[in-house]
Amino acid sequence: MMRAPRTGFFAEPQPGIAIAVALVAVAALCWSGTMLFNPPSILPWTSWLGWGLALAAAVVVATLYPIHIDTHMKLSLASIPLFMLILLFPPFIAGGFAGFGVATAQLIVLRRRGLWWSDVVTVVARNTLIVVVAAAFVTDLTAWRLPFNLMLLLTIPWVFCLDVLTSPLYLYPMTRRHPLRQIPDIARATWQAELVQYLIGALGVILIRFNPWAVILLLLPIYLVYSSFRRAFEFQDVARTLLHNMADLVDNRDPLTAQHSQRVAEMSAKICQELRIGCAETDLIVAAARVHDVGKIVVPDAILYKPGPLNDQEWVVMKSHVETGAHMLQSSLRSGQQARRLTQIVRSHHERWDGQGYPHALAGPDIVLGGRIIAVADAFDVMTTDRPYHSRMNEHQALVVLSQGRNTQWDAVVVDALLRIRGYQLPQPTPTTPRSAPLGQQFRAS
Repeated sequence: MMRAPRTGFFAEPQPGIAIAVALVAVAALCWSGTMLFNPPSILPWTSWLGWGLALAAAVVVATLYPIHIDTHMKLSLASIPLFMLILLFPPFIAGGFAGFGVATAQLIVLRRRGLWWSDVVTVVARNTLIVVVAAAFVTDLTAWRLPFNLMLLLTIPWVFCLDVLTSPLYLYPMTRRHPLRQIPDIARATWQAELVQYLIGALGVILIRFNPWAVILLLLPIYLVYSSFRRAFEFQDVARTLLHNMADLVDNRDPLTAQHSQRVAEMSAKICQELRIGCAETDLIVAAARVHDVGKIVVPDAILYKPGPLNDQEWVVMKSHVETGAHMLQSSLRSGQQARRLTQIVRSHHERWDGQGYPHALAGPDIVLGGRIIAVADAFDVMTTDRPYHSRMNEHQALVVLSQGRNTQWDAVVVDALLRIRGYQLPQPTPTTPRSAPLGQQFRAS
């Protein structure tokens, strides 16, 4: 009998990470209280409240109005006010205002973006910890009486390293990717955007030291950064729409396969929800599912809809659609972490859990989670629809095949999620239960 799912905070993905990061952030705040007035802040303490609340409000506004820098990846300009907090205040004060701003913003968007409470706690604690540790670093540099320009040159890479190294704390529950594999991708995808924000934040601090009212001059570079990234996203949106149209063109080449990619995307979304995958990662997987077969646009109809089995040469052509689709995505989408991951998902949707898939014979967890999810959703749709080369199964028969392919052709965790969605209960294993041949031997890959 299946245990009833837990509800509340502890039913959410990786609450242990959220609790651990929160405890570390609180400990760092308490420790930083000993450095409150040593050395003195750039600002007089009488103006701390006003400037702190103003920068916290800037964090909230930047979070509520993010910009898109890549496919299904949002970037806020919150790094600008957070970096200014690091440079202007002692660690305890900087961390307090940063935590207040980030917490306020996350609570506002909690339901709007479908966030988990554990996500909110992790984001707030992570940003607070980064600001406290970075501000402590600045405090030490100030105590050494280093020139302000040199202090900036040392602080920028330090803050960026903290940001990149702690990002897996938030991303791992969504992606299940090993942190050491995520860190290089995060660094490559974000360094330019983050560097621009740090420089704007540093310029703001210089202006405040010169004349506090001069900080208004920051509005122009902020607007220019916002506009440039928004135009880049609009270009991405056009490219994505074109790819969707191409995927629909592939599906509509035959009435039997019409809307196949849309159905796979919808089932992938349901599986992600059942597995409690985060909103951003779900969006990425659904986007990949929507275009997973776009490479078939170069496969001839004579092969794609051949009624009988394919010969060896035809199989080579059919299998090439995976790499063709991946190359099409690479050339159409703006380079970045999410575009690379979307391409990786599309490239892996015909891999098998036992390593006998294609194009790279990956096995087990080496196959990205999105590829494993699309593989199951794709197989279910292929089996339950008529094709020129096979008649449709009923839903029960398809679910039986999927259950018998657990941990051989497909990831058992993903298969079980689909079985729960369709209300199918796994039969008790018996020594006489015949084993079904893998789907690839019964049906042509979709």
